[in-house]
Amino acid sequence: MKRQRFRFGEVLRYYELRKERSEYAVQQASRVLREIDVEIERLEAEIVATAALLDGQGQSLTTAGWLACYRNAEHVNTQLAKMRARRVEQANVVARLAEERKRWAVAVETLESLKARTLEFNRGEAARTQQLQLDEVVLRQWLDADA
Repeated sequence: MKRQRFRFGEVLRYYELRKERSEYAVQQASRVLREIDVEIERLEAEIVATAALLDGQGQSLTTAGWLACYRNAEHVNTQLAKMRARRVEQANVVARLAEERKRWAVAVETLESLKARTLEFNRGEAARTQQLQLDEVVLRQWLDADA
């Protein structure tokens, strides 16, 4: 099997792209989580409104009205339980995606750090080689001057 060789820049770009995609996925999952929270708040407000209606507040309900209120409250309570379960699942999805985003961010930072250290090492080696060449030129000039 032939070994593939990847250029450093290609790998870094791939990691950055994966990091960006994971950030987008976290944003989308968080948006869905916020929408679920809004829906839960709406359902809770609907339950409170139904409870206020049943409490009376100066209005008398017929038997059919009472039954309709209780059915509505039961239906809303069922929806609320489903939304809370969905919220827990979505929170787990957000946490998983955030962990993935963190892994890609760490990988990108690691590669950028490696790139910086490599550039620093290469600059140091270039400066050292240049100094050796300069020393050699000066030494030859001295030797030629003595001869």
